[in-house]
Amino acid sequence: MMKNTNDQIWLTSVLTDSDVNGAITLGFSLSGVFTSRKLGVVISPNVSKGLRRALNYCFDFVFYLDHELNTVGLENDEFVKVFALTLKSFKKIVMLTPTMLVHTFLLRF
Repeated sequence: MMKNTNDQIWLTSVLTDSDVNGAITLGFSLSGVFTSRKLGVVISPNVSKGLRRALNYCFDFVFYLDHELNTVGLENDEFVKVFALTLKSFKKIVMLTPTMLVHTFLLRF
């Protein structure tokens, strides 16, 4: 029986322009091993518009972080994790750092 993977997502975050290359590499490495899960990225307002557009090409879902919602004053990395909990359309979310490179052994969750 095939498992429905439409409600599962690999999620990473891009908080600065310097994170973009790593996130794109992560996205392409996940696609390269033919993952059946969706790919998502959370983008901070600190990322330039041109680089935001580049991220749209390798991720299925792009979420924009609103720093004004961070009323508790969490660090950006922690705020992204809290933000991920608000994505109710996904039953399983796996957070990955944008510096990860994926091999086939990582794909069983």
